[in-house]
Amino acid sequence: MSRNRSILCAVLVGLALSAAGPLPRARACGGFFCSRQPIDQSGENLVFAMEADGSVTAHIQILYTGPSETFAWILPVPSVPTIGIGTDVLFQQLGFATTPQFRVDSRTEGTCRAEPTCEERPWRGGYSDAGAYAADAASRDAGLVSVLSTGEVGPYETAVLTATDGAALYAWLTDNGYDIPTTAEPEIAYYVATGHAFVALRLRKDRDAGEIQPIVLHYASGAPCIPLRLTRIAATPDMPVTAYFLGARGVMSVNFPTVEPSLDDPNIWFGGGSYAYRSSVGAVVDESGGRAFVNEYSGTVPALALELDVMLDDLRTVTSPSAFVQAVSARLSGDSQLLSILERRIPPPPGVLARDFFNCVARGWCTDYDAYLAALAFDPSGTVDDLIAAIVEPRADAQAMLARHTRLTRLFTVISPAEMTLDPEFIASSAVPVTSNIHQATQVTECSLRYVYQDAPVRLDLPSGRNVRISAGTPYPGTADAWCRLHYGVGAPGTPTSPTSPGWPTSPGWPAGTVGGGGGGLCSAAPAGHGAGHDDSTPIALGTAAAALALTLARATRRRRGA
Repeated sequence: MSRNRSILCAVLVGLALSAAGPLPRARACGGFFCSRQPIDQSGENLVFAMEADGSVTAHIQILYTGPSETFAWILPVPSVPTIGIGTDVLFQQLGFATTPQFRVDSRTEGTCRAEPTCEERPWRGGYSDAGAYAADAASRDAGLVSVLSTGEVGPYETAVLTATDGAALYAWLTDNGYDIPTTAEPEIAYYVATGHAFVALRLRKDRDAGEIQPIVLHYASGAPCIPLRLTRIAATPDMPVTAYFLGARGVMSVNFPTVEPSLDDPNIWFGGGSYAYRSSVGAVVDESGGRAFVNEYSGTVPALALELDVMLDDLRTVTSPSAFVQAVSARLSGDSQLLSILERRIPPPPGVLARDFFNCVARGWCTDYDAYLAALAFDPSGTVDDLIAAIVEPRADAQAMLARHTRLTRLFTVISPAEMTLDPEFIASSAVPVTSNIHQATQVTECSLRYVYQDAPVRLDLPSGRNVRISAGTPYPGTADAWCRLHYGVGAPGTPTSPTSPGWPTSPGWPAGTVGGGGGGLCSAAPAGHGAGHDDSTPIALGTAAAALALTLARATRRRRGA
């Protein structure tokens, strides 16, 4: 990257992550307030808006867990930006709107044998006709480092720096309390040598890690890029990177190829599919030398509801902490910043979790803390100021940014530290195709008079044109009684009741007295026969209980609806 090129290098760098560990996945919880958890600790998420005047606005999500005093975030930038704060809601809603979805329709070919009538059978839970399956489902050399500006933005203390020596900049950072690992020094030296400035962030002394929120940088000119060389210091193997681009055209990388992952693995379509899909992305990226992007969505900007249609100024005169919490929770419930701001302004009693405290107070009828709150000093107007600055205004700004643009592109990759030796750069291009995030396959039941519907062979027709054998099918065993005993452990009305009774039927290839012969169409993954359109040259063995379970439940649902 040459010294005179205006490349916007803006990404989560996470140099304090030596103090951090993986975060648990977010879970639903009762009440208004839940534990504070970012979307994905192990990944990076960015939004670049390529504005009509040639400027760039970058929203960078900062994902961190650990002691507040060790948080440090260093970002190489091409020129001195303006700095603001953003909202995690932008990333959440963009993710919900553009994440790849894998949908399976169903259809039937031919006509199946009618299902025999069986004796009444006990309810075993789950679906009645698939009871065996239940869904569980200052520097040492001041001449080498220049401090261009310092200030406070949201929860952060900020400094914008330039340097002519990487070691001197590293020394300035450590001397000024930035907890930077030694492995960062050569990468900082690289960005110093390529003419970058730096934005340094740390939390203000009166803030904690719960108030960390995305940072917004605005540049007069430039093009987006991601400085992976510095990112790799805290990166995990196969780290996911998701970058969103807003503008008038689609966006592509100029130095990382665009690749297309295979969607032929049945595990992508059944049982959730996210792990299998990411594995497919990883495989195709590895085939491209470990550096490539997948275009997961490119099209119109989704209609997102970021801006809050609420007023808070009336709460400036609500001096009762409990009344304030009740009012504000009804207007701002669910925002990740709300709990941290209230915790700082209305601190819980010692030893009481903030979540439990505020859930009690928000209910109104909970009086456990009335005496404590009555003696607590509270500044409602200052609290309103904090809420507007941290929640209301960032969400309104993000909404306005979306409204300025007509096209959104989502690029995704997985990349490991050893591959982070080149910074991907991006340009807008009319050659970028419109790409949907919705992918469609069809599950086909191949009926004939050899099969009852729920036992018929099943294949999966994929978007690539290939098909995968999901079930070889189980032929009708010859009598209604044998079929009923195979599936439900009970006979047909008026037939023998046990394997030792006279007239107990057997089926070819099964030992006498066998109930539920081996394999079976709903569990078998081995292709013991071919249906129409099966590609013999490219067999794919399913070999997963997840697909069998999904198929069983889908069939049971269809049968119950047709009953």
